[in-house]
Amino acid sequence: MNWLPSLGAWQFAAAGVAGAAGTVLIHFLNRRRHQLLHWGAMEFLQQAIKRNRRVIQLRDAILLALRSLAVLFFGLALSRPYYSQQDMHVGPRPIHAIVVIDNSLSMSYRTLQGSLSTLAKQAAVKLIERMPEGSQVSVLASCGDATAASQEPMTDFREACSVIESIEVADLSASIKEVLAGANAVAHRAADLPHRIVFFTDQQNVTWKGVAGAGDAGEVEQLQVVNISPRQRDNTWVAMIDVQDGFAEARTVSTIHVSVGRSGGNSVRQAEVSLLVDEQLVGSKSVTLQAGEGSQLVTFRHSFITNAASGSVHIPIKAVITPDRLTIDDTCHALIPVISRLPIVFVDQFGADREDVRLSRLGETRSLRRLLRSDREDDLREVVVGQRHVTIEDLDADAIEGARLVVLAGVRSPGESVAVLRKFVEDGGQLLIAAGGDFSARQWHELAWLDGNGILPAPLTGNTRGRSLRQSQSDPSIRLTPTFISFESLRNSQWLRLPGSSDEMLEDLYSEPLFFKWTEIDESPDFASAYHVVARLEDESESPLLVERDIDQGRVLFFASAITSDWNTLSKSNAVVMLDRLAREMLRSTLDDPNATTQSGLQIELPVVAQDATVMIERPDHGVAAPVESDFLDRERFGVTIRDAYRRGVYKVAAMSHDENGTVKTIDPIWEMELALNGDPAESDLTSVDDAKIAALAQHINVSLARSSDEISLTDSPTMAHGLWWWLTLVVLALLMAETLTLVSAHRHRRSIREAEWAT
Repeated sequence: MNWLPSLGAWQFAAAGVAGAAGTVLIHFLNRRRHQLLHWGAMEFLQQAIKRNRRVIQLRDAILLALRSLAVLFFGLALSRPYYSQQDMHVGPRPIHAIVVIDNSLSMSYRTLQGSLSTLAKQAAVKLIERMPEGSQVSVLASCGDATAASQEPMTDFREACSVIESIEVADLSASIKEVLAGANAVAHRAADLPHRIVFFTDQQNVTWKGVAGAGDAGEVEQLQVVNISPRQRDNTWVAMIDVQDGFAEARTVSTIHVSVGRSGGNSVRQAEVSLLVDEQLVGSKSVTLQAGEGSQLVTFRHSFITNAASGSVHIPIKAVITPDRLTIDDTCHALIPVISRLPIVFVDQFGADREDVRLSRLGETRSLRRLLRSDREDDLREVVVGQRHVTIEDLDADAIEGARLVVLAGVRSPGESVAVLRKFVEDGGQLLIAAGGDFSARQWHELAWLDGNGILPAPLTGNTRGRSLRQSQSDPSIRLTPTFISFESLRNSQWLRLPGSSDEMLEDLYSEPLFFKWTEIDESPDFASAYHVVARLEDESESPLLVERDIDQGRVLFFASAITSDWNTLSKSNAVVMLDRLAREMLRSTLDDPNATTQSGLQIELPVVAQDATVMIERPDHGVAAPVESDFLDRERFGVTIRDAYRRGVYKVAAMSHDENGTVKTIDPIWEMELALNGDPAESDLTSVDDAKIAALAQHINVSLARSSDEISLTDSPTMAHGLWWWLTLVVLALLMAETLTLVSAHRHRRSIREAEWAT
């Protein structure tokens, strides 16, 4: 080991040595030369001087040594000595800078100086250009995969600046937790240098949602947040677009809802909302948006056209508003399932052949059939409805082929249909069973429960409660005791809620029908866990009215009262809409939902026929299909993963066949599908984070705030690490204090002598 330290500035050390030597030299040069003269009176003075000569000589020697050493050590301290084997550095200390760029949707907000993303990149580049020599830089993007950023430390600052410039805005939301996790992942890659994390962001509130705690901070001890936000924020966006009921029927008028939101601003804004179906403009409406936070629901009505004879197709729709400073969220995409006809089979006691309105012979499903009757003006309606309306005796596999929902009501006994319906539900079908008419609770329990292996979602006691209107009319001694639906039991049920309706409106609506008769459901603890109660009645025992149970891929619901007959007044009240809501929701649940949110990795499972094909993906921002590798998503699923799916729009995935040479055939894909992706609407709310959330994080790590206009510096460490200069500085201070004490002691000694002389 080299025991001699190195000097950062040897000139100061030389000056210190010269200064110390000069002090000693001056001392000896200034010593007074004297001549001895014999004088009688001097004898008395010599006796006094003898007593103090040694003390004075010792004091002068000490002062000379202290002053000389102080000058010497002060010069050495200024020369900054250090041991080279301890990795000493002169000047600003090198660091490992972890630069995180917020590339979330809100960073595309435009100002007069450019977009926030551009301003963040410019501030980051300026910071890197001022970093100490020998430093390393890691660049992270807050959203999406880090393909456009480098997690590995870079020593070439120009390369780091180039990586920063390549980061693009993603239609995603940033998260402070993910920022800290990414910083922790790269902090140890330059372990020999202290790391500093700098986060360039617009300080959006959603970024700080779920502020990280001590466990999330990890190795991060200090976080510098550079605020790039504009002084005033104002944004309008399309939050949602969908069709009522979640699907549309071809050649019928469907209702399309568009939700427009706004945050910030200080004045009223007029916005034009346009609806495009398959890129064709079909309607436009103007909305007035107040300043601050709020939203408006815009409604369009449109009839979808499809050439499909059966099944469902997905038609792309899009809502667009007048552009503002943040243009990406001014558009919202959706793929709407459009079915050629409602794939529902109605089963009741009469069927289509025996039902006769003139004879008041109405099937129990009539009320629901009328609610679900389409407004199509073709001549196929009666044929279609006739094919769907059958009796229990005619119910077989052929009768329900292609159906997605079977409604069975008012039937005395399920007969031999249990096996057929069980298979239908297991394969993903929906089954709605209702009492009413000649329904026999005892026979249904015996034939359709089968210890949970049948088609009933819950066991029945075999009894009914109450009396119908017909029974009370035939026997005047029977007193009717009607009850109502318990609104509290269905308050949280999304099935029975109507769009745009408050709780007060719904409570008034569902309090209209009177229930006179219903079937008892066995609520014993042995079976209570097998089903879920959706709604109850307000009778003494709060009897279940509507229960559900999942069976494999499908679902069964049981309505304990009637749909049409005189067991209740439901069909004669406005609350009958609940039956329509149930049927449409059950039908919607059988349709694939091709709408999702933007994400870094979107997994798509491929059918068996497409697993050996070449999969092509067409992105909304490219327009040209590109191949993608297929692989196992997990142990059981095989498919593809769409990387960097953070651009809103419609993605098209197709499986193409290829020949023996691997040449892809671009005609007639084996399988294809479309996906509509949109960003999280919460990211469009530009509300700034409050101080409380930042303070919560500051309890675990050191958080410093700055604006892009401030001069940001990462060199907050001492000018030299592990050096000797500060030890030498302490020695200088100690020498000066010792000199002071010596002078004070001499002053006291002289004072005591004078006092003694005056006393004598």
